[in-house]
Amino acid sequence: LYLLSSDVAGEGENKIFNYMKKYASADDYKYNTTHCIYGNDADLIVQGLSTRIPYISIIKEDFTKSPNV
Repeated sequence: LYLLSSDVAGEGENKIFNYMKKYASADDYKYNTTHCIYGNDADLIVQGLSTRIPYISIIKEDFTKSPNV
C-alpha cells in the first residue's frame, strides 16, 4: 500500500481515489474487490459516485445530538 503523505500537496480524498483508480486499472486487479472508505466529508460521496470502480462502500457517521444529551 502506498499513499502520499501530508507533505505532498493535494486533498486526502483525491489521493485516495487516485490510488484506487490506479489499483483498479492494474492487470491483476480482481473485479470483485471491495473498497471501504470512512469519513465525514461530502467529497467522499461525490467522488465515490463518480468513480467507475465497483463495490465501494462509504461509511459516514451521523453526529446529530440525541435529545437525552
